[in-house]
Amino acid sequence: MMFKKTLASAVLGAAVLAAPVAAFAANETAASDTADVKSATTTGSVKFEAGHLSLYNVNDAVDFGSANAATVYASGYDKTTDDESVNVDDFLADNGQWTLNVKQGGWVKGTDGTTAGETALNNNATLKIGKKTVTTDGVDIATGNAANNGTAIDLGAYSLSVAKNTNVNAGTYTNTLTWSLSNVAGAATN
Repeated sequence: MMFKKTLASAVLGAAVLAAPVAAFAANETAASDTADVKSATTTGSVKFEAGHLSLYNVNDAVDFGSANAATVYASGYDKTTDDESVNVDDFLADNGQWTLNVKQGGWVKGTDGTTAGETALNNNATLKIGKKTVTTDGVDIATGNAANNGTAIDLGAYSLSVAKNTNVNAGTYTNTLTWSLSNVAGAATN
């Protein structure tokens, strides 16, 4: 039993020692019978595969509270809520720049809302993140590159403003925001 362990260790040790030699074996310097060889070169190489582009830590939901219809008509409605701070990891290894875009789907009635309420909000409400107005066409809200990896990007607070003299309808309304991350590759590297 001891002989088998020793033999296995010797074979494994030889394989480990031979592995680095094999990686550079193709570049061996040839022996010369006629001249002194006083220098040689060794070329090492490594290859890195491109990774991923990821968006994470986006709020799942934001609650803008509630208000009385008469108050909204008389004074409008302004509500600021949670800050949005997201993370983007860029491991594409292409020296590129990413762009984060967000767009709204428009206000949609819940089970207790009305179509007229949807229209009132879609025509008279402004939804912002920080200083950027979020539209149904979308807005580029942040740009960056691999230097931003692991760093939270503060986009500012969510805010909802409904204009004065708006006849809102009773009920609950929701609006889905869609976040999209795109990348433009940088200069090619060799």
